[in-house]
Amino acid sequence: MKQSELKLVQSELKSKGYYSGGVDGFSGPKTRAAVHQFLSDNTGQLSADWTEWNNVRKRVAALQLLALQNQLDVGPVDGLHGPQTESAATLLQQLLTQGAIARQFSDITPVRENPYQFPLENEAELNAFYGQPGSIELVRIECPWLLRLDWDLSTTTRVIAIHEK
Repeated sequence: MKQSELKLVQSELKSKGYYSGGVDGFSGPKTRAAVHQFLSDNTGQLSADWTEWNNVRKRVAALQLLALQNQLDVGPVDGLHGPQTESAATLLQQLLTQGAIARQFSDITPVRENPYQFPLENEAELNAFYGQPGSIELVRIECPWLLRLDWDLSTTTRVIAIHEK
């Protein structure tokens, strides 16, 4: 568990009245007692053997519970620190410091805007729109600059051939 994550746990447990020590990111007796009491008060969300976990695993479980209480997906509250817990910790920190969670990339649904009616990128639609490959004469455009092939810089041209559409 990162020191910043432990500070987050200490801060939240302090705001909930479980912890009275300083928010320093170090796990001393006050932190261990606060984590244990917090977990004891939330045993319904823990496995039956949670009391046998070591202190590190209990601290991670406390972090997972805090995230879960803030409607963040942490997966099972198992005290094991993995990518889902780390992501939830980052989002929890963001939520508590900024009051909201920034929109996640995975939440963005692409909009299917197509004002010029371009075809979808599959062979059937591309062929229907542009015609069969090789069956259409390409338009040749003269460029005002010299073009070179990236893999053979001695090959040059000033002409580009493109589809008429």
